Amino acid sequence: MADAGLLLDLVSRYGYALVFLLGVGEALPLVGILVPGHATLLLAGVAAAAGLLDVRLVIAVAFAAGIVGDAIGFWLSRRHGQAFLDRHGAKLRIRPAHVARSNAVFERYGPFALVVVRFSFVARGMGPFLAGLSAMRWRTFWLYNVVGAVLWSVANALGGYFFGLAFLEAQALFGRVLASTLLAAAGIYALYRVLRRFAPAFTRLDLAVAVAGAGAAALFGAIADRAGRPGLDDPLDRHADALQAALAPLAPLAPATHASVLGLAALALAAGLLARRRRWEAALVTVGVGGALALALGLHPLFTGLPQGAGFPSARAAASTALAGVAAYLVAERARRVGPALAATGAGLLLVAAASAADLARGGALPTSVAAGLALGAAWLCVSLLLVEFGIKRPRPKSP
Repeated sequence: MADAGLLLDLVSRYGYALVFLLGVGEALPLVGILVPGHATLLLAGVAAAAGLLDVRLVIAVAFAAGIVGDAIGFWLSRRHGQAFLDRHGAKLRIRPAHVARSNAVFERYGPFALVVVRFSFVARGMGPFLAGLSAMRWRTFWLYNVVGAVLWSVANALGGYFFGLAFLEAQALFGRVLASTLLAAAGIYALYRVLRRFAPAFTRLDLAVAVAGAGAAALFGAIADRAGRPGLDDPLDRHADALQAALAPLAPLAPATHASVLGLAALALAAGLLARRRRWEAALVTVGVGGALALALGLHPLFTGLPQGAGFPSARAAASTALAGVAAYLVAERARRVGPALAATGAGLLLVAAASAADLARGGALPTSVAAGLALGAAWLCVSLLLVEFGIKRPRPKSP
């Protein structure tokens, strides 16, 4: 695929620059928590295993980024840190007690804390900042800055590199589907451990939603992988003409189940929920349906030129799945009996079936496009449920 080749070319060309820029940005105070420096370095190691980058250069660039980023954070803290806290600390909810607890870490572990905090996804950018607020000398800082940068760059780059090699070996030995399944299982377990550590409200039902989402994402990946392989005749698409003829009576449903109509219905539902001050429910509708539509439409250019056409995956199938799932979830949350929840689920399934059948009946999408849209919509629905559950519905407890 030309688009996949373009993506690989971008990785090979700009991978080193991304490692450096995001590695520096992650070490900056306040903004560092939003910068995925760790993840970028791990992915660069995976890219090196695939032959797109040189792992030695990845380590060297990451080492330089670690040195520069921490030095900038330490200098900013020494020059402006205390004044910034005095002026804006209360607005940012940074209380003196927080700073005192952080200083206690440096007092207990000494300058070595600067090395340890480098491996924290949450506190990465605060290490140099807190070191600058303390009485640490520049000479001491540089020593532990270099040690930390060496350990951080080597551990993350080689971790990604050897993981990438293991994945490629598994793919060659067991095939793509099993290798992707193993990768998804490892990701789910890692996510579960992180959520259990940092989100005590995480329940087994949330884990089930996460597993379902990962399964739907893996299914979408498998369908997309088959669709992108040249010369492969998918068994589903062999019966496209027969399906279109059989579903021809449902073609009039096409205008009513168009992706734009489903999007407008979601906007109307979100507006009605906002009017009733049900904010997290409105957010779920917006994120769930809007995100599914955006993902499906955004993926269309990547699959241009496939036998399935420019409409792969089906935006209609993705949007209907997300809308049906969100509506059923909202009814189940509010209903005190099982009956309304089952009725909403049944109505949602009918909507998905009608939208998918109309898409096939009008000849606008092949069966693989519809199947990919259904899997994509289900995966994003699960992601949306978890995002809204932990981001809005279950707010974090306030600090004392």
